[in-house]
Amino acid sequence: MMIRFFQGAALIRAAHAAKGAAAVIPKSRLEGFIARLEDAVDHRALRKKKPEYIPVALAERLLAGDSAIRVFREWRGLTQSELAKKAGVGKSMLSQIENGSKDPSLATARRLAECLGVTLDEIF
Repeated sequence: MMIRFFQGAALIRAAHAAKGAAAVIPKSRLEGFIARLEDAVDHRALRKKKPEYIPVALAERLLAGDSAIRVFREWRGLTQSELAKKAGVGKSMLSQIENGSKDPSLATARRLAECLGVTLDEIF
């Protein structure tokens, strides 16, 4: 879909539409539509996943700047060795990631997040 703005309106053209087929709607209406769509996506994601509440002490550690991976690992009751094995990374690498001396690759970060039952946003 291609969207172009001009003079407070939006020109919308679908990639699969016939040549020249387009719609012009007010920009404010498009922004409202996008906001409702984003809300619907968020609502659907929440329905799929039961919300998990974290203890205040855990939130305080995260806000204080402790390593999120370490905080969530300890909260889940895992040792470094157990998490490293589950995520397929070396224990020394995990230690370096938790200490902030190494940054994980995206693939490693995804595996760690998955093993901890959190999203990438929650650990970075």
